[in-house]
Amino acid sequence: MTQALSYWQQAGQRALQRSAHLEAIGHLTKGLEVLATLPDSPERLQQELDLQTTLGQALMVVKGYAAPEVQQVYRRARELCRHVEQTPQLFQALWGLAYFYTLRSQCRTSREVGEQLLSLAQRTQDPVLLQQAHNALAGALLHLGELSAAQAHLQQGIALYDPQQHRALVLRLGIDLGVFSLAYMVHPLCLLGYPDQAFKQSHKALAMAQELAHPFSLTYALYFAALGHQFRREAQATQVRAEASCALAGEQGFAFF
Repeated sequence: MTQALSYWQQAGQRALQRSAHLEAIGHLTKGLEVLATLPDSPERLQQELDLQTTLGQALMVVKGYAAPEVQQVYRRARELCRHVEQTPQLFQALWGLAYFYTLRSQCRTSREVGEQLLSLAQRTQDPVLLQQAHNALAGALLHLGELSAAQAHLQQGIALYDPQQHRALVLRLGIDLGVFSLAYMVHPLCLLGYPDQAFKQSHKALAMAQELAHPFSLTYALYFAALGHQFRREAQATQVRAEASCALAGEQGFAFF
């Protein structure tokens, strides 16, 4: 039984490496079904935690960040973290919940979770965790109307980005953190009255995503590029970017954010 569990977990991870998210969801779900037949033990809790956090990443891409399934998986992961000491998965569970709450317009809750993330990241001074935390908190602040604060957090995320270090984590996180920070900057810059600066950041995000050839990162960059053109009242360019984003999302089976 333990060997079968290991098979499903490895199969799910390999599927994610190929951006085969639906396939990954199938393998990881089967792994959780196998795990449910095993007796309780510290090892079982850790195995479930590994499966749940990996499943959450795939669900965010396929179902969308605000899907009920995303909340269910990351809530369970957070609960498991209470029983598994010194686990790095607590950060990932909170990260998933932060985006769920933001996209569900529960932005005060998202802000609270984002502040927890930043506190955890500051303890370790891990640049990857710090960047994730700044990005998550920026999303909550943006939707609360705190535009300058959101911009400042995104700028800190951009400053922390190291292509050599971060690009190796794209498959684990589901998106390139540099693309995320640059693309999302469109929102606060345009709303603060700096559409030209927003366009430059968006162009950088697109170039980075195209170089990476990572489908979800490129879909994300195209979506925010379309938004930037819309803020600038450039109807034709908006349509071109939006159609490209929709086509890639449809081809890959991605949900919209």
